[in-house]
Amino acid sequence: MNWEKNWPILLLIWAGILIGFFCLVLIPGGERLENLREEKKSLEAQELVLDRKARNSEELEKRLTELRAAASLLEARLPEEKEIANLLLMVENSALRSGIEVQSLRPQPRATQKDSDKSQPDYLEASFEGKFMSDYYGFISFLNFLRQSPRLIQVKNFNLEEDKNGNLAIAVGLSTYVFSQGAAR
Repeated sequence: MNWEKNWPILLLIWAGILIGFFCLVLIPGGERLENLREEKKSLEAQELVLDRKARNSEELEKRLTELRAAASLLEARLPEEKEIANLLLMVENSALRSGIEVQSLRPQPRATQKDSDKSQPDYLEASFEGKFMSDYYGFISFLNFLRQSPRLIQVKNFNLEEDKNGNLAIAVGLSTYVFSQGAAR
């Protein structure tokens, strides 16, 4: 074969091979490369979002653990139904330790605390009314003993009236909470 005579045909064959290679390999490969770059950017963005969620998840888990610990501490301070009589004795003992004269201490009917979204009440409020005689410092000492008690006792209201001897006639509304029978623990 004579290369000098057939060089235009060889040039056309080489040009065809180059054009075919360009059209069949380089252009689709470039498009695929661009698609892979876009997919890589998308996956990197997803990775950032998931990394943020993982960090938030760890913080939320830590917070949930703290809240569970706080809830168990508060639950431990709530008396059970059978402890209400002992709770009255503890209030009376706190009054006596404070130098307060107990005139009366009586339980009130239980009030149900309902959450509007729930059909079953979670806890009952056990209220007590007490009448005491004391001076101001004895009453403050009594409130301090109640605050330090191992059970949650809330002072709802109180009324102080001074008698003619300078002593205070104190009417106090106290309450605590107990889980109702249907409450899930």
